Amino acid sequence: RKSAELSQQGIEMAGQSPAAELARMTLSFVQYERNELERAACSQQTAVQLNELRGMPEHFASYHTLLARTKIAQGDHSAMQAELRKVDDTLEHKPVRANVRAFSEMLRGLMALRMDDTKAAARFSERLSGYSNPFRFCDRHLPARLLIALDKKAEAAVQLENCYEQAITSRAGWLAIQIRTYQSLAAETSEAAVSFLSEALKLGEPEGFIRTFVDEGRLLAP
Repeated sequence: RKSAELSQQGIEMAGQSPAAELARMTLSFVQYERNELERAACSQQTAVQLNELRGMPEHFASYHTLLARTKIAQGDHSAMQAELRKVDDTLEHKPVRANVRAFSEMLRGLMALRMDDTKAAARFSERLSGYSNPFRFCDRHLPARLLIALDKKAEAAVQLENCYEQAITSRAGWLAIQIRTYQSLAAETSEAAVSFLSEALKLGEPEGFIRTFVDEGRLLAP
């Protein structure tokens, strides 16, 4: 809630200037998590337009990848593919840092899982091995989701425990919710899975977390 409030304040202060770009994108994360998909897409599209005024291809690639994720959630696969083509074009023709490329590869792998394409997810996971510590603190748990899909749950579990400890130390509650959800997928027993998931749900309910669970719903339901 606080993130949404601060983002909205930033948008109002920036007005129609490109300075509203990051506030728009930050707000879209909250909107996506709350399952307000039309609003999230609108915020992301606005951020893209503002980014074009600033001329920063690194943000451009990340934004279109995130917009593609929203389109998957909306069930609009043709729009998703259109967004990903823009990402590919940017990465091919623009100077973009390695960590931005890695982030795009990671999200592409996660989207492949949403499309039940484990072979594509495996290819993206393999590509990530070519990067050296590419992820920001808030994204370091994401590779573990690909490991889970590739039936490397034990390896994923170790990574996730380390990420969880860092999240708690940093008081990043929202991150702890996502990590606990992944830990439930990597758990060796159903009892452990339920314990991890129960904690994630208790933490997420007061803030209206939805997509973290819905995006993995098919595997979490049992």
